[in-house]
Amino acid sequence: MLDFAEFLAKKVEVTKNSIQENWRDEPFVGMWRNREEMSDSSAWVRQRSQQEWQS
Repeated sequence: MLDFAEFLAKKVEVTKNSIQENWRDEPFVGMWRNREEMSDSSAWVRQRSQQEWQS
């Protein structure tokens, strides 16, 4: 049983490291970078929330 637990722990660590190293290569990273309405992302979220709740 301990061998299996160690095996799983190693698998999780490999997956965790892969995600940490490769997330910047994902196409969605930076997709909002050049959007004018994202210059103040907090204001954008606030405005969208108000619009959704008024509907």
